[in-house]
Amino acid sequence: MTPGTSSASGMRVIFMGSPEFAVPSLEALVHEGFEVCMVCTPPDKRRSRGGPPEPTPVKKKAMELGLPVQDVLDVHDPKFHNTLRALEADLSVVVAFRLLPNAVLDATRLGAVNIHASLLPAYRGAAPIHHAVLNGEKETGCTLFVLNQQMDAGQILAQKTSPIHPDDTTGDVYERLQTLGAKLLVETLPAWDRGELTPVHQDDRNATPAPKVFSKDGWLRLGLSASQVHNQARAMTPTPGAWIRVQGEKVKIHRTKTLELSELPSFSRDIKSLELGTLTLWNKRLFVGCGEQTALEIVRLQQPGKTPIAGYEYSLGRELDHLHVEYSPEF
Repeated sequence: MTPGTSSASGMRVIFMGSPEFAVPSLEALVHEGFEVCMVCTPPDKRRSRGGPPEPTPVKKKAMELGLPVQDVLDVHDPKFHNTLRALEADLSVVVAFRLLPNAVLDATRLGAVNIHASLLPAYRGAAPIHHAVLNGEKETGCTLFVLNQQMDAGQILAQKTSPIHPDDTTGDVYERLQTLGAKLLVETLPAWDRGELTPVHQDDRNATPAPKVFSKDGWLRLGLSASQVHNQARAMTPTPGAWIRVQGEKVKIHRTKTLELSELPSFSRDIKSLELGTLTLWNKRLFVGCGEQTALEIVRLQQPGKTPIAGYEYSLGRELDHLHVEYSPEF
């Protein structure tokens, strides 16, 4: 499809979003010829301590594209509702924004649709990618659905799947899904506008939660098996970050790796003596003891105020047998 063709049906679209995840969807709408008549995003704020107020990634992109922008502080403000209705738009497209009242959902002819980074009804909530990786899912995807007053519970218009590879971090999956979601959006909206799609109700019995994650969720639970700890580490990377404490120092874990089956025979003699939370070297690789007599390789880590280094570099000049590793007691 090319800009300005009938594929976009001349649709007037209000776009609502904030983070980087929403940017490809905004770009795709413009590229495919949709008329984006307004971009709604939160006001500028300080992204770093002492720094100047900065626009959201969506606002930055909208300004680059020459689109009109509306800073939205309160989605319940009647003045905001009046502004939306006055645009006489066909549809609101919402990507990683916030829960919206009926007055916003009803301000356009077709209501509002949302791109969500999971195969709904799985992983409803603020952190669907984090939880899919944490649970060791091998597949995820994006869902385009009609917004209602419930969290991620509206009728489904379309879905696309995407694999989760064994060593993927949340950041890796995030990059793939933001592109996938944009493609799903522009491929589906013309058919929705023409009345060719029948929305499908979600089965609430199969719904699973994906609440927001915090720094404490990155404290590695070494009492679990190495494969489960690996899932936790990659789920919390790059943010909020995976970490352990070594001699009281918070050490950030950037990359982990589980042992290949072909390596287990030669490693099995050492693994039996590797206690939970103990660090050891094997073939110039750093391992930490996990639950169920398993071991996880720490490929890359970072001490406070220093640059990331390989696990082997961290071991140089240290007596690993004397290091005490603190880990989360929550299993």
